[in-house]
Amino acid sequence: HCRVGTSGNTSSTKWAAADCSFLPVAVSLLSDIAEIAVGGAHACARRSAGGVACWGRGGSGELGDGALTNSMTPVAVYGLADAVEIAAGGQHMCTRRSDGSLSCWGLTGDGALGSGGGGLDCHSFECSPAPWPVIGIADAVELAAGSRSTCARRASGQVLCWGANELGQVGDGTTTMRSTPVPVVGL
Repeated sequence: HCRVGTSGNTSSTKWAAADCSFLPVAVSLLSDIAEIAVGGAHACARRSAGGVACWGRGGSGELGDGALTNSMTPVAVYGLADAVEIAAGGQHMCTRRSDGSLSCWGLTGDGALGSGGGGLDCHSFECSPAPWPVIGIADAVELAAGSRSTCARRASGQVLCWGANELGQVGDGTTTMRSTPVPVVGL
């Protein structure tokens, strides 16, 4: 992003041409990319061999490298070598693994990781800076992430979702936040 500072209101944002590009640029240190996913202020790429690398904002663990820092260049997601699909949320990432299980990392405060509240306490809010297993799904065939929630389709066709739910985005007929996967009603 190009914004380098404000003087108290958004109408006086200062821009620096050196901090951004309005044309496509190559991401350094990446080749053999099979898939990309872009979150709120981070991006990840799945490599053909199953590894994942992320870059951008990492203060909530979005980069998955075990740190809570930003990175201008791609960093490898800790302990992940069998990813077959990735999905990006606002401040979290998830991956479907070759065995059908799911792992997520990043901000856990809304339950978007599906780990039942697992993760680490990072700067007074919950986060997981490395992949954490999603509870109760071992046969996922598809994955999607929203801003603060995540969904997966199982081999049986059943759809499960978890995370923020104040607008019913989990699809279970309630507005209760879900920190573990629950079935979507009617699917």
